[in-house]
Order: sequence, then C-alpha cells, then structure tokens
Amino acid sequence: MRKVALFVSSSRLESLFRQSKIFSKIKNDYDITVFYFNSESSNVYDGSQKLFAIKSTKYLAKFQKFILDIESYHSSNINVSFESRIRVITNLNIKHDLKTISFIKAKKFYGMCLSIFSKPLLYSPLSSLMRFASDMVPLITNPRLIFTRFELGIVLSGGNFSSMENSVGRLLKFRQIPNLLLVDNWDNLSSKSVLWNKPSKLLVWGENMKEDAVQVHNMKEENVVIAGSYRLIYPPEQGFQTIDKFIYFIGSGLQHSHELEILMHLSVNLSMYGETGIKIVYRPHPFSIRNQKFQYLLQQLSHFSNIQVDSDIILNESNAFYSETSLSHLAQMTLKSDFIIATHSTVIVEALYFGKRVIAFSGAEHGVFSNQNIWDMYTHLKQIKNFSNLTVTVDRINFFQEVLRSLQNTVILEPVNYSAISRNTQNYSEILSEVSFDLISKR
Repeated sequence: MRKVALFVSSSRLESLFRQSKIFSKIKNDYDITVFYFNSESSNVYDGSQKLFAIKSTKYLAKFQKFILDIESYHSSNINVSFESRIRVITNLNIKHDLKTISFIKAKKFYGMCLSIFSKPLLYSPLSSLMRFASDMVPLITNPRLIFTRFELGIVLSGGNFSSMENSVGRLLKFRQIPNLLLVDNWDNLSSKSVLWNKPSKLLVWGENMKEDAVQVHNMKEENVVIAGSYRLIYPPEQGFQTIDKFIYFIGSGLQHSHELEILMHLSVNLSMYGETGIKIVYRPHPFSIRNQKFQYLLQQLSHFSNIQVDSDIILNESNAFYSETSLSHLAQMTLKSDFIIATHSTVIVEALYFGKRVIAFSGAEHGVFSNQNIWDMYTHLKQIKNFSNLTVTVDRINFFQEVLRSLQNTVILEPVNYSAISRNTQNYSEILSEVSFDLISKR
C-alpha cells in the first residue's frame, strides 16, 4: 500500500482521525502514519498504531507564536481580524492606533516588538530568516519527521496556526511530496495568521473560505477545493431524546464577548415575560472550561432553574469534542432546538446550514473592545452578517425582543445561503480520497 503521513497539531485532532468517518476511505486505500505535535509529553512512538507524538517545548512554541504574530501584524492592513488579534494579545485599547508609538505610550513591550519587527527595514531582510528558523527547529529536533518515507502529506490544521503547518509545509516542499491541507474551523484562514508555505491543495468549507485562501494567503484558485465541513456528515440518529422546547445558547472562545452576563440576563427576562416553560441549554466553548473554570461555571449557573448545561459538555468536560458521538450530538441539538443564540462560534454557520434561525448578540462589553461590535472586528463574521436567517444586534433590548418574537413563532425562515458551508453531493470522505489520489498519481 502507498504510504501517507497525517500531521495534526494536537491530540484532539488525532482523536478525530481515530473516531470519525472522514478518513474512512483513505484508511482502506493507504498505509497511514500519524504525527501529532504535543507540547506536554516527550516524544512517543506507538508501533502498533503507527502514531508519533512530536514534542514541542514551551520555549519553541513561544518563539513560533512570536513569528506568527509578526506575520499577523505585518498583514493587518489586509484583514480586520489580524488587527483585532494583535489588540487582544497586546491588550491595546481600540482608541489607540496600531502604531509603535501607541505601544510605547501604553508600555506594551510585546506590541512594541511586533511593530518594530514588522517595519519594512527589518521585516524585508529578516522575515525569511525568522520563518526558516521557526520551521527548521522542530524538524531538526525530531529527525524521524525528515527520514520517514511517504508519498503524500495530509495536514489537519486546528485552532491557532501552531507553525506546525508551516514547518511541515517546508519539509514536504523540500522532499517534493504533495501537501494537502485541511482546515479544522470556519474562521482559521481569516483570523489566525498567514501560511508562508503554501500547500499543493487546500480543502475549504465554502466560497467564503475560498475567498480568504486567495486574498489572505495568496493561494491559486485552482488549488483550493470546496469540500464542505467534515463536522456535518452525521445524520441525526433515531430515538434521540431531548427537552421538548429549548433555546440552544452557544458559547464563544472570545474572552471579550461577555456571554455569561447575557445568558443570565436572558434567563431572568424569560421568567419576567412568563416564558417559564422553555429551557436554555448552554454549550460553553471547550476553551472556556479548562482547568478549574468549569466547576466555577456550574456553580454560577446553578442559581438559574431554566438554564441547563449541555450534557455533552458535562460528559467530556476538558476532553476532545471531535468524536463522532459528540459531533452527532451537536448536530441533533442544533436541529431540535427552537433556534440558536450565540456571539461568535462555528455552530452559527452550522445552524444556518441546517436552516435554523440564529440570533447573535454582538456587543463587546469589556477589555480592549469595550462597547464595540464584535461582528465588525472579524472578517469571517462580516462575510455572513447579511444572511437572511441571522439577526445581529449590539442592543440588549432589541436582543431580548428578537428572542421573544422567535418564541412566538412570528419569524419566517428564508432560503439557506450555502456560501459559508457548501452543500455538496459527495460526502467529505469521498472528496478527501479523490483529492489524495489525484495528488499521489501526479507525483
């Protein structure tokens, strides 16, 4: 069998490879070895499963993040998401311009470094060297990456670009091995950073992401394949039991969305207006329940009788949320809910794909974006802002009125817009297999 290497940026995505159906076809067609980059444990090899855990030290991770942040700062003029990202990581208030003098006045040392290294006089001669160093260090410290033989590299990119994507891209390009990149989330191409080692082919969710690939990452259109989302291939199972009537409240990974306050106010308002028969099922973002945060969250919400934390979150807590069971649960809950409430989440576009109504509260209520509209800060949100079944508001009164109007069934749903997630006739596994075969056969 022809040999394929799968590179993943975390153990949770390795779990996705093991448990989901999206790799089912290529598992039968190819001999696959999995490399996942792990900052916590030492290098691991499991011969029975052909699994390598590649250690990345915290110092290397910090260095790689610094290089990625420089690239984001340098590209902030082409993408509003990058500017927002820089402000969050440097804690620079929105009232200040994104300039060196602003960071000096605010005594933000990290921001000063990013702005200085992003200036043309330094960026032009040093960017290639810094990229090279960021890419080569993990390869040198893990020679198995360099000497293992295979005919195709598949990179599954999750969350923040970890530099693994660029390191592997450089390795595969040097060895003249085709590089197929899968994007794990709907916002990653527009909000995380830039790819300087372009893949041979890139699988995206829809037209919006394809536009990001071309405009932000300078990918050629013919190398971008619209494959839909692998998270939407699970049809609801028969016999799924849930609450008779409920609103699905989806949490965000953004720290400035102030969603808990909105959630609690919503609970009180529903009771005030006599809507005592409806539950709010709250699904916090996995990012927000790490360490001791989850128990504190449960304690806060225990005082609200009409708020219930999603059972899938309680069962998984800080573990991976990409198993087939978890993704199926999320799809079922979305479909069976009356409507979705969110601030910023991938579930928004998934709900719109299913034809559900989404009400988004978009006000940033603390931090560097105080009193700003979250949906004006991120490119991927702007792309779906005018979808017909989506209501976005920064005003609390309008927000609660929209919720009550939807509960009274006075909202007419419009035809679904599939530009965020494509409605494909093929399932993801078939598209992935076909693109993989095409790349290998042309080698």
